[in-house]
Amino acid sequence: MKTKKTVLCFILAVALILPNTVFAAEAATPSTGAYGLLEEFVTDNPSRTAGTAGEGAAADWIENKLKEFGYTDDDISRQTFSIENYLSGVSGSGLTTTSENISLSVPSAVSNGKVVIGAHYDNASSLYNGYSATGGQGVSDNGGGVAVLLELARKFKDVSLDFDLEIVFFGAEELGLVGSRHYVSGLTQSVKDDILLMINIDVVVNGDYLYVWGEDGYTPQAAYFAEISGGSARVLPANKRAVYGVSVTGSRPYYTVAHAADSMSFLDAGIPVAFFFSGNLSSGSFGYVENDGMDGVMHTENDTLEYISERYRDKMISNTDAVVNTIYNGVTADGFVAAVENARDYITGGFWLNGVYAMAITLVIMAGLGVWAYFYYGKLKKRAILGTADVRGERVFTRPDDDDIFTFRS
Repeated sequence: MKTKKTVLCFILAVALILPNTVFAAEAATPSTGAYGLLEEFVTDNPSRTAGTAGEGAAADWIENKLKEFGYTDDDISRQTFSIENYLSGVSGSGLTTTSENISLSVPSAVSNGKVVIGAHYDNASSLYNGYSATGGQGVSDNGGGVAVLLELARKFKDVSLDFDLEIVFFGAEELGLVGSRHYVSGLTQSVKDDILLMINIDVVVNGDYLYVWGEDGYTPQAAYFAEISGGSARVLPANKRAVYGVSVTGSRPYYTVAHAADSMSFLDAGIPVAFFFSGNLSSGSFGYVENDGMDGVMHTENDTLEYISERYRDKMISNTDAVVNTIYNGVTADGFVAAVENARDYITGGFWLNGVYAMAITLVIMAGLGVWAYFYYGKLKKRAILGTADVRGERVFTRPDDDDIFTFRS
């Protein structure tokens, strides 16, 4: 009898425990690290257009997350600035005329200068500056950058550094780098001179390759981080298939994909930068693409957690981890300060920043092309009259009939 009772009790216990065991096995494991923060951030803050209530809520969310990591009100500051002059065409509920930067200060007992690490937290989920940009949840642009920045903040808590560190979440980047330009405009020259490096993180989750950029040429900081990454990040290819042409509105007379980021606000002020982004500059397409042969994500309805995680989940995890580890290992290494202390010597200046020269060169090239086209037109016309166009396969002109040609008779 005792044996039967024992067996019945065992069966009952198994019956009670088994469903819970099965449920626990099937339950999704919470994501960790930067990817986990990315999921959490964009799920809670899917719409963050500058000047909307969504951007303001995202700023509050970031501050609260920093406090969860153990930082206090004394460590965190918020810088409010006007975006009224940039709001043409912006739509969204709860529209305001201000945006904010959220800064986290990590001071050092023995400072060898200062390092700023930044990423923008707004997204292009609505209309801005007259352009239609249905930017989804802004996972690629720039939820991934926010997640990397948050994970770095967590890792830097209670770490002793040889320099002061400031982590900045910029607002209103999509309106034209407004938050970062406002931040830089408030720095004195002595503070600018004290900044060893600004590290920017933007669009890192789903591109074919990770790049680190310091200038449109060699820079020691880009080479340093590429080496620290162990091959995860690379400097831009030599041909830099990112030069799109002459710019008459930007800070430089030429435009590349790397110029469309908050790091340019610092570089324009003479502060060296290291800009981490992902994409493909070696594809069969001209210039920059995110993924060779795949649909674009940035500033499209595809920039959502569902769309990107279905196609690039492994890359999202590996890319964000690679950027976190590269930056953290790079700036905490003993040789970091020595590696970047002369980075200012490699900032492009002079001729290449003079828009007058760029426009003059453009006009000369256009005039040369016009002269070439004029003479080539005459050459094609001559061949048509002489009857050689068909032989050469040049169909610009057809061979004229005999009646169309003057014939000289004796």
